Parts: sequence; C-alpha cells; structure tokens
Amino acid sequence: MFKRRDFILGSSAFAGLALLTPFASFRTIAKVTTPTATQLDKFHQLQKQQKWLALYDQEGTYLSDIRLLSVEQLRLDAQTDQFTLHWRSRDELQINAGTYVVDDFSSSPQSLYLAPASSTEQGVLFDAPFSLLRE
Repeated sequence: MFKRRDFILGSSAFAGLALLTPFASFRTIAKVTTPTATQLDKFHQLQKQQKWLALYDQEGTYLSDIRLLSVEQLRLDAQTDQFTLHWRSRDELQINAGTYVVDDFSSSPQSLYLAPASSTEQGVLFDAPFSLLRE
C-alpha cells in the first residue's frame, strides 16, 4: 500500500534531481574542472602572464574580468598542497563568497571558490584557498 511517507521521500528525491540537472548540464557543456595538485605550476605560469580572465557565475552569466595577482604557498609536503590564489577584479565587482567559473580561453574553465578579501581603487581583491591531497 502506498503511504504518505513514501510519497514525500519520492517527491523530495525527484525535486533534488531537478535542482541538480541544470548544474550538471552546465558542467557537461562547459567542461568545467577543479584544480588539482599538478595544476599548481599552471597557476604560477598564469600569474606571470598577467592576463585578464573571464569570470562567470555557476549559471554561465558573465560577471567581470579578473587577474591572478599571486600564488601563496602555505604548505607543501608528501600528502598535501595548501595554497591561496589572490585575484583582483577589473572593476568594483560585488559578489558573495562562493563557487565561480574562471575561463582563460586556452584550456577548460576552472571552477574556483572565491571569497572577497578587500577593495582597492583598482578593483576588488579575492582569495581562492586550496587544500589538495596528493595521490
């Protein structure tokens, strides 16, 4: 016999799937990746290039351009890489801390957690902290 509890559980699972579907389709289309320990060198190269990158929200809406200012190595050992990427926006971008997509147009876009750190005359500063386990 069909019970109310089963209906509620089934409905919540279906609603959860509906919420995840747009995110999953965006990740499939954009091929967004997350940084790994082997990509730390790529961030150092990106810092040296000093080029502006496009910043998007999770829905794919363009927000602004940002530039990688520095890579702060916090801990490097046999098991973990801990570092922070320091970014600056081109304008007075007002966003909350959260996950955003950075696209350098030469490889697949990166999904990064950005947290506003401070504001300057040149733009808003953001931090992207990482703690990666080595394989």
